[in-house]
Amino acid sequence: MFLMFASVLFAQPTYHSVHYSVKDGLPQHVVTYIMQDKKGQIWIGTWNGLCKFDGYQFVNYLSDPYNYYYIGNNRIDRIFEDSYGYIWTLSYNGAAHRFDPQTEVFAAIPSNSESFTVTQIIPMPSGKLWLIS
Repeated sequence: MFLMFASVLFAQPTYHSVHYSVKDGLPQHVVTYIMQDKKGQIWIGTWNGLCKFDGYQFVNYLSDPYNYYYIGNNRIDRIFEDSYGYIWTLSYNGAAHRFDPQTEVFAAIPSNSESFTVTQIIPMPSGKLWLIS
């Protein structure tokens, strides 16, 4: 009977947990979305910008009004990767943004309407991306 209970106790998997916070480099303590890209990088959406984690350090990407393209809202609610390796973010105000990990620059998404708000981003296997309004 003792051998039966011992085998059950040793069969449980072990895991390792690490807690990261603002002290470790996160831009904000509220995390809204987490995604791992094809290269293994972890992308984190927070209430204060987009964050990349390579397993060792955090790199934060915030909206900067002095950059060529100003995203307008640092609260990132959703993150997606397309088949070309671009990172797509959906911000709190319903704006979609394309982030190029190679150049580390956000790009504008042209729209025919000022009232165009995105509610969902759907990447397709063909490389196309659907922006649902």
